[in-house]
Amino acid sequence: MTTPSSQSTSESGLNRRGFLEGLSLGAVATAGLGVAGGVTMNSADSAMAQEAPAVEPKPAKLLVGEPVLQCPTSTGVSIVWQVSGNATGWIEYGPTQELGLVAKPGLNGLNALSTPVLSARLEGLTPGVTTYYRVASAPIDFQNAYKIIRGETEYSPVHEFRLPAPEAQAFHWCVINDTHEVDETLHAVFNKVEELNPELLVWNGDIFNDIRTQKQLIRQTLSPAGRPYAAKRPMMFVSGNHDVRGVLARDLDLCLLPRPDSSPLGRSFALRCGPVAMIGLDTGEDKADNHPVYAGLAQFEPYREAQGRWLEEALLRPEIASAPYVILHCHIPLFGNRRDGGPEGQVEFARFCEQGQKWWLPHLKKAGAQLVISGHTHRHRFMPVNENQPMAQLIGGAPSPAKATVIHCEATASELKVTALQMDGEILGVWTFKPRNLA
Repeated sequence: MTTPSSQSTSESGLNRRGFLEGLSLGAVATAGLGVAGGVTMNSADSAMAQEAPAVEPKPAKLLVGEPVLQCPTSTGVSIVWQVSGNATGWIEYGPTQELGLVAKPGLNGLNALSTPVLSARLEGLTPGVTTYYRVASAPIDFQNAYKIIRGETEYSPVHEFRLPAPEAQAFHWCVINDTHEVDETLHAVFNKVEELNPELLVWNGDIFNDIRTQKQLIRQTLSPAGRPYAAKRPMMFVSGNHDVRGVLARDLDLCLLPRPDSSPLGRSFALRCGPVAMIGLDTGEDKADNHPVYAGLAQFEPYREAQGRWLEEALLRPEIASAPYVILHCHIPLFGNRRDGGPEGQVEFARFCEQGQKWWLPHLKKAGAQLVISGHTHRHRFMPVNENQPMAQLIGGAPSPAKATVIHCEATASELKVTALQMDGEILGVWTFKPRNLA
């Protein structure tokens, strides 16, 4: 294990609207009044009331829910957690449950001070080896520059996780998509994920319908359906078209951090996990940038082109270029049918990401990528390779519990097995892929 590390975080990016999730101060009982609620109290009642001790306000719990592991590399991971009030915080971690190392997020000589979210990044970890950690936060009453009152520190339970090892002989992960804030679906897919116990979870877009409030933003990303989901295995986020909608869509990076190794395209990723090169790309919105509904606020078309340039370089990185399997995750499918009756030459946006196909597919084809996993259509579908489609495509279901899917991928050096599961346990299909020809 290397020496402790710390990194600047984006904990101050939101408009602090005073959102105090889970805050409940209670009420102080009033004793000795002659009248209560319009009812006259007799002398005996009054005497008893005077003798009753006042109820102390119950302090709010500062740590809300469990932390979320995200943006993993083979040697680092980001951790995001929620607090109920203005607080500073840090991560205690190490190779044993005794921990011993500390990562303090901060910027320009100042430790982090924020609400309702704090985050930190751990670096210098050992891939494939268990790391133990807990988050810590202390409330801060910042009255003025010379009167800052620090409260008692709260600690989470000690959790553990493992980062994906590039040299591992096997790796398995799960993909979910299009949960759209439906609590019943969220419970079902997370229960299935827990049952399968993957090493990594990919949330393949459309977490939201649109992002309207800070409370909604934090709940859906850090405690969806009010439950923990990524405290012991890292999560990788792939943006969907609904995740870039709403007045607070630009604040999403507070909770789902950009990847430090992909800046400025922080939602794109290329990560070696055992025999698999995991690729993630952001298809953006499902309409043209000049569509009037965006009021001139969209620029996804040059964004997709820029991701194509990034992808070309990422696929040449030695750890990616040597992987037996290259699997793309993107929300809107790369392949699909054109809309009937559309004007000739018009770019298709909603049914499949034609611009993504234009800018990304040549590089994926050259690399011999075997599969793209998508969502968006809300209908499970597998599309095998054909003369016009050089890689297979698997589309997940959702958002209703009856149509939701969990895609389970298991890779070894000799075979990649992909299974699409419904929440009732029905297997929708099993597909196998052979390693790329790397000669």
